[in-house]
Amino acid sequence: MSSPPAAGTIGSHAVSRLFAANAAMGRFASGPDSETLGVRHMATYIGFHEVDDVEHWLHSPKRQELFGPMGITGQLFTDTAKSNRVGLILEIPDMEAFQELLQSQAGADAMKFDGIRPETIVIFEKASDHV
Repeated sequence: MSSPPAAGTIGSHAVSRLFAANAAMGRFASGPDSETLGVRHMATYIGFHEVDDVEHWLHSPKRQELFGPMGITGQLFTDTAKSNRVGLILEIPDMEAFQELLQSQAGADAMKFDGIRPETIVIFEKASDHV
């Protein structure tokens, strides 16, 4: 009996299901290529925090400047009560690198530029695919 795959890796059964699903959708005709084999798991996270100016935060280029090179994608949300609380759904390929970014000087500078109140940041990891 084999041991379960390490965290952040894909087990062989999951890889087989991934190949079958991709082939069914026409993503590759004769099996996976090496790039497909090297794809990292994109984990989904939800983040909430407060900002000084919601409009400035929404239109700031800093997220893309920092997150883009890391392969992070996402969606932005604002509070329906029109408070200074905002949220993001993020697809993050490397949570460790993301956490390091948040703790770095570049991260601190970007948060300051965006008016983010760092003490209000809360991040949730996706726990389930169903309600």
